[in-house]
Amino acid sequence: MAVGEAGSDGGIRAIGRGLKVLQAINHHRSLSMTAIAALCELPYPTACRIVDTLIAEQMIEREQTRKHYRPTALVRTLSAGYQPDDELAVACRPHIERLTRDLRWPISVCTRVGMSMMIRESTHAIAPYTLSLYHPGYTMPILGSSSGKVQLAFSSLADQQAVLAPLRARNDAAGARLVSRLEAEFGAVRAQGFASFDRIRHTANPGKTSAISVPVLIDGLCQGTVTLAFFSSSMNLADAVKAYLAPLKRAAVAIGGDLARLRG
Repeated sequence: MAVGEAGSDGGIRAIGRGLKVLQAINHHRSLSMTAIAALCELPYPTACRIVDTLIAEQMIEREQTRKHYRPTALVRTLSAGYQPDDELAVACRPHIERLTRDLRWPISVCTRVGMSMMIRESTHAIAPYTLSLYHPGYTMPILGSSSGKVQLAFSSLADQQAVLAPLRARNDAAGARLVSRLEAEFGAVRAQGFASFDRIRHTANPGKTSAISVPVLIDGLCQGTVTLAFFSSSMNLADAVKAYLAPLKRAAVAIGGDLARLRG
């Protein structure tokens, strides 16, 4: 068969479609079957068959809490697309599931994306005590969350300054005071090893939950955060820190160890 005829060959066409689906999932990190079919301009049954094949080949996996599909570590064998955050999801999953079984509250693992913190993995779907489900991809303001403050406290000075730059650019007394307060807060978070946030506003249930976050560290730098959320009405923040901080820190250390091994 001549090269020019390759596009008409059924087998080659199937490979092309499979690669197109894999590229779409890899690029978007997580997609529903409907989105896969639309993005790849495929009939829905065809998209389902291709997704089933990619799952069988262990190139993608279905998320545990919803009908979305994401790439696995095996995508690295194609030398493109697989991101460290995906390794973080793999490393954290057994630890946060175990923590939720023990403590019964939902646990989220987040990383920084620009001026936001994004959930990479969570246990809201299996936690007995939760108000809303938060899936991978949900974002919250970096300065309006305990996870964001931990991320910045254990990040490089350059990363901190990049986030604070818009406040400095205001060139007014209020902006200067806020920068000073935040820098002091980052120092305190780094010294105590955690951040907390009472009655969080940026959630599906504003003011109903509070949170405690700790860093996942490799060589002293934050690779992500582990956050436990609890009902604000169930206990005060000080009591929650006493009850949950130690197991949160142990889980973060274990995740960091597994993540370092995955990265080799």
